[in-house]
Amino acid sequence: MANGLRQRNTTGMLREQEQQQEVRDPTAPSSSLAAPKMLRASPQHHGAVLKLHSALLFMILPRFVQSLIIKFLPFLRPCWQERHLILLGSYLYKFSDEKSSSPKGSPIPVESIEVHAVHSRDADNLVFPSLPSGYQVLSVTTLRKQQYFAVRSKEEASSWLHSLHEARHEATKREMGHAPLESYPQSWSYYDRLGASMAKSKDRVRNRMQEMEMKNLSDDGPMARGYYG
Repeated sequence: MANGLRQRNTTGMLREQEQQQEVRDPTAPSSSLAAPKMLRASPQHHGAVLKLHSALLFMILPRFVQSLIIKFLPFLRPCWQERHLILLGSYLYKFSDEKSSSPKGSPIPVESIEVHAVHSRDADNLVFPSLPSGYQVLSVTTLRKQQYFAVRSKEEASSWLHSLHEARHEATKREMGHAPLESYPQSWSYYDRLGASMAKSKDRVRNRMQEMEMKNLSDDGPMARGYYG
């Protein structure tokens, strides 16, 4: 119990420090990455989605155990949360809604993602919470983690898949110097710099949390883990 409280306190302290820095510095990356501003920059794609929120332990359990948890342990079951995704330049951003002043979590670099539609016949070895009729689940995977998003139709899923694949292709070409820089909108370059800066900031916070967790592990033994995604 004490370990869990210590972890929550550590996480809260780091997040509070990050938020205070943004208040002191209005030019901080997440302060400038506001959804309304980014939508005015003509993103490749954007739209309302549902994001799967699940405990890390749930994701690695056998499917039959997942089914039992969903049925009998509602406080542990995964849930879908509303998000607004914006694909702009070289990053995919998650927002609470299209009016949000800053992204949720770290921007996802499109150059390093793998994305595919999740069909009921495979379901990525997961039991998903129920969705409204017609919704299609997409898997977005990076080196660090795998995230799931649900969109309203197969047509919308196809549009997201095409946009993300095209964005990854173009990002790879730019990285290799095979794409003319003058064809890339200046506003996208501006937001790419902000996205990269915010991603690095999130990485520093994450690394500090891991260092503190390792120290607590060596002092007091295992600690409870948080939520996945």
